Amino acid sequence: MSENEYQTMGQYQVSQSLVNFIETEVLPELEVESADFFAALTDFIGEFRDQGQALLDKRDEIQAKVDAWHQANPGEIDLPTYKAFLQEIGYLLPKPAPFSVEIGQVDDEIARIAGPQLVVPASNARFALNAVNARWGSLYDTLYGTNAVARDENESSADRAARVIAKANEFLDEVVPLAEGSYAQIASVDTTAAPVFRLTDNAQTTLKEATHYAGVTAGGNLLLQQNNLHI
Repeated sequence: MSENEYQTMGQYQVSQSLVNFIETEVLPELEVESADFFAALTDFIGEFRDQGQALLDKRDEIQAKVDAWHQANPGEIDLPTYKAFLQEIGYLLPKPAPFSVEIGQVDDEIARIAGPQLVVPASNARFALNAVNARWGSLYDTLYGTNAVARDENESSADRAARVIAKANEFLDEVVPLAEGSYAQIASVDTTAAPVFRLTDNAQTTLKEATHYAGVTAGGNLLLQQNNLHI
């Protein structure tokens, strides 16, 4: 059967390419039968078809009014007049009164800890990975890959990396300092409990403020914090 052909699913004609995708790539991992999936899908479409069509009709109606307004009012737009027109046809709604929303069962990572948020469908693994990378990334990568450290077209990658490391150490010394010494002097870190830093002169030190320690990853990477911003 050609990919361009259609299969009858209930009262609907479904593209063969969609059927093939669902049956070969989606359902095998879900332990759901094809007939059950498409029966549920057609029920869902049937339930919301009229509502969806009404919204599409409303969109066409508003678009026609916007088109007619522009045809009747060529040239420079008077913004207050245009705004009043858009409100009149329901394209713009009045600003709502202040309100608050109570949300439960949200992880502190999202609810209380400041950081970039990227909202994506959890069903798409690549998008989810992008969301994680948007929130958590390497401090070195950030400094190396942007102009936070000024670029010099004549320097080697190794020289730029050295300047990036120096900048990172300078930043850490400022926001999450050690009790003694500098991050540039660290030879190794013991993360058995709260981190203990061994310096190049074999001296040992800790964080100046214990509250700056947030945790450690399975790979041994430190997670530090300042003003609830994580590093």
